[in-house]
Amino acid sequence: SKAGADCCDRCGCFETLPLQCFCNDIKSYCPPSCVKCGCTKSIPPQCKCADVNPSFCSTPCRPKP
Repeated sequence: SKAGADCCDRCGCFETLPLQCFCNDIKSYCPPSCVKCGCTKSIPPQCKCADVNPSFCSTPCRPKP
């Protein structure tokens, strides 16, 4: 199975510290704060945002105001 198939192109953030990302296709009610995200190698795959690895997102992951 390809883990990459479960990755998302956009993600939002939970309102927690440290900030944690979720895939926009799963929790679409939250405006995405990342243009791109990568995925961890965990099962199930989880999003990684710019605050974790700058190469994955062009916009830092921030909680909703």
